[in-house]
Amino acid sequence: MKPEKPAFNKQEFIALLMRLAWTPPEQTRGSLKEQIRACKLMASFGYEPAFKRLNEIATTDPDRTNGRRRDQDAAAKVLTRLLNKSNTDNIRIQ
Repeated sequence: MKPEKPAFNKQEFIALLMRLAWTPPEQTRGSLKEQIRACKLMASFGYEPAFKRLNEIATTDPDRTNGRRRDQDAAAKVLTRLLNKSNTDNIRIQ
């Protein structure tokens, strides 16, 4: 029996995660949780722009998230953990 072909490949999966990660908070009722999850998955695949996006999420103006900072603080913690965990000598966050 032949193994079934996956529904999509790694590049298509990264593209889907990118769309999720770059969704503005205004389209998600101020929530940034799914964007953070998408960034974590992209980082696990070694996709370095995920670090930059997490930094952007961490510095998102609370006015865009209905006055809440919980998700921004969570993004900052995730970013710190990922940077401490990975070998980041050549990763630059602009």
